[in-house]
Amino acid sequence: MGALAAGTVAASAVPAVAGPYDYGRFAQRDPVNECAAAATRTAQRYSREGRARVTDIRAVDRKSYGYKVEGRVAVDRRDWRYGWDGRDRDSGRFVCKVGYDGRIFDLNFSGIRGL
Repeated sequence: MGALAAGTVAASAVPAVAGPYDYGRFAQRDPVNECAAAATRTAQRYSREGRARVTDIRAVDRKSYGYKVEGRVAVDRRDWRYGWDGRDRDSGRFVCKVGYDGRIFDLNFSGIRGL
């Protein structure tokens, strides 16, 4: 799947919720949006006064527990070595698991220092 801009979701990226008996489940794009927001918030918290953004959603898989969302996140950190105007850039992957009730129960990062 190609790259998606931060905050956008391709309609084909999320599998459709099948059948008329899924009234209690949330909308198709919600798992991606929830995971992207949680990954951004978590990476932002550890960025030392910098910024974080989701740059790509790589995969969305429907599982027995809900959805598994995989993507990439970029972190720009302020670093004393480069002065206040310098940035230390880093990027890596995240894997997020969200239940059919909309709650995120697992969020893991790899390839990013400090996360």
